[in-house]
Amino acid sequence: MRKTWFLIFSLTAIFIPALAAAGKDKNTLDPALAALADKVDARTAEISTIKARFSQRKEVSLLKEPVVMNGDFYFKRKSGFKFAFDKEHDLIIVITNQETIILSPEARKADRIKVKKRHGRLVERLLSDKIASLTDNFRIEQSAEEAGDGYHLILSPTKRRVKKRVDDLHIWIDKDYLIYRLKMTGKDGDVYELTLEDIQLNVDVPEDTFELEIPEDFEHDDRMDFLFGAGAAL
Repeated sequence: MRKTWFLIFSLTAIFIPALAAAGKDKNTLDPALAALADKVDARTAEISTIKARFSQRKEVSLLKEPVVMNGDFYFKRKSGFKFAFDKEHDLIIVITNQETIILSPEARKADRIKVKKRHGRLVERLLSDKIASLTDNFRIEQSAEEAGDGYHLILSPTKRRVKKRVDDLHIWIDKDYLIYRLKMTGKDGDVYELTLEDIQLNVDVPEDTFELEIPEDFEHDDRMDFLFGAGAAL
């Protein structure tokens, strides 16, 4: 569970600030990438809420087949992120400044991960220019592959602590300078991909969207079937 939460949070963390952080030190970027960073930064600054459909795909060495799960994604500045998986997946994930809660209502299982004090106010940091620059940890290149009207970037880790977990990271940006797809390959070969569709920006997202209580009789569980959603099997 902890490993998958790391991947989910890592990808979410990059989805929202996009390349705004990369603009922190433009001397490390190709001029074209620096210009792209400026445009994505400006786009990010306009975002207060996001509602979208998401598709999550995982390739894990312990599983015979890739796991594909879909659902609704919500974001609100200063409040948090929510992945409300479709009912058949029996999974809800909420990430706030204080904690991450993972819940399987039908299976009556849950896990709670407290945010470490030094990582407090995560949501604000993800949308501010004070977050660590992507260029602090990655070399950024534009892919030669066709990306339609948008852009496809490849990030290769440069720091040892990142290299221990991540082999590479791919980012797709649409023609309106909004990131809509991410793909992370772990050092162990596991692949986690997240795609947003039907994206709505700055629409009403009620505050209680991010309120998720764990019933007292729910079982604390981080087993494989819970981690990958109901019905996952080796």
